[in-house]
Amino acid sequence: MTAWGHMFSELSGTDDRSTIDDELIPMASAQEHLWAFIRALNPAEPGATFMTVPIAVRIRDSLSIDGIRGALRSVFDRHEILRATMTDLGPTPRLRISPESTPIVDIVDLSDNPPNEARRLAGDLAAREDDRAFDLVNGPLVRIQLLRLGATDHALLVTAHHLVMDAASIDIFLRDLWSFYDASMGCTTAELASLRERYRDFAVRGRSSDPGRSAYWRSVLSSDRMPALFPSDRPRAELDRSVYEIHQFEIPVATARAVKVYAEQHDATPFIVCLAAFTRFVCRKTGVTELVIGSAVSNRMGIGLRDVVGQFPELMIAATAVNLGETFEESTYKTRANILAAYSHAVSYHELVAQVSDLPWGDFGPPNQLFQAWFQFTGKVQFPGSAHLQVEPFAGQRGTAIPTRSYSLGASNPYSQAWQSENPTFELDDDCRGGVVQYNSSLFDESSVLNLAAEFIDCLAICIAADS
Repeated sequence: MTAWGHMFSELSGTDDRSTIDDELIPMASAQEHLWAFIRALNPAEPGATFMTVPIAVRIRDSLSIDGIRGALRSVFDRHEILRATMTDLGPTPRLRISPESTPIVDIVDLSDNPPNEARRLAGDLAAREDDRAFDLVNGPLVRIQLLRLGATDHALLVTAHHLVMDAASIDIFLRDLWSFYDASMGCTTAELASLRERYRDFAVRGRSSDPGRSAYWRSVLSSDRMPALFPSDRPRAELDRSVYEIHQFEIPVATARAVKVYAEQHDATPFIVCLAAFTRFVCRKTGVTELVIGSAVSNRMGIGLRDVVGQFPELMIAATAVNLGETFEESTYKTRANILAAYSHAVSYHELVAQVSDLPWGDFGPPNQLFQAWFQFTGKVQFPGSAHLQVEPFAGQRGTAIPTRSYSLGASNPYSQAWQSENPTFELDDDCRGGVVQYNSSLFDESSVLNLAAEFIDCLAICIAADS
């Protein structure tokens, strides 16, 4: 039994379940490559906090402490990955699933302070919690604080390590939490259906390999590619991989609407249309025509995984030859074909590394990267509510989950230089209304990144207008 299970038994008086053995399950492929990058980035303290998924909820209502404890216990019982720790901090750990499904809930009473001061202190606690390291072996990998701001005002802070929760899991966690809470309060709600699959089923299934796909990826990644580097404000030699900033941008409503209409007219998706524009944008900014774009896919294939909390996203690579002389319609169809090919030959990251690690990579980048630029669609958190409580996002939250954005092959250790975000990385909301650019501030000024985002938005609008 892990330490966090014992700790809660001591604090809460629950039965000591140490006689029940923990279960060991393999890591999923998505967890394996994420863990490899974490170890490469911070081998001395792999539990460092750049991989957190924070959830902060304001509850403006009378709250049953026993009810919220019971609802959290039910969520942890339903989703085994929330009870996971790691067997060790080596290169190939397994996951240890604790049978203890009652999480620690740290209750902090701030109600003696004036309302504004209580909210300020709650915001400070949320920020501090997001910066606190995890003990990956002893756990927990999901920490919970309940802040009492007043008699009918609370903040629930849930801070998970990215190894056990992806962004899509936030809505699942909250939906299940409020369903269990509402049921305990006697509210008539639809009962949650039993899960068709568990996270371990996904982890085991994802380890199967298909040797026939090796030839495809070797052909995609064997070409002598040039580095596609955006013009930076300072020399690449001054790169400091510890300093990253995020610039948020909005896309005009008319452009977002035009993307969706264009996608429908050309049997494509908004992602494919935006990716086609992005490849042309990268080509114009860098002069490189042979591009391999990295992205992440949700990897929740099949209805059984749609309601499961866990770490699912997997790397997707799409190769394309950019021809600025072709129409955007031709670029869109070519991008669609490349994406479909990537999906049909999908393999895990580790399998991909094994298939192409012996290729001659030439002088592409320091060190050799699997892709030159990163572009991704991300879904917005819908923030499901409660039938019994008035809930809303807590404004004091400031953290963000930062997914791994660059995958590389080192000479002796394939993960020794894993974090290669020399280029700004682009993420768009899946409604095409905005996005973020993450950039390295040791190389790029904020003003330059602002201009990059504006140029991409213009490129997207111009591409669609030119064909329309």
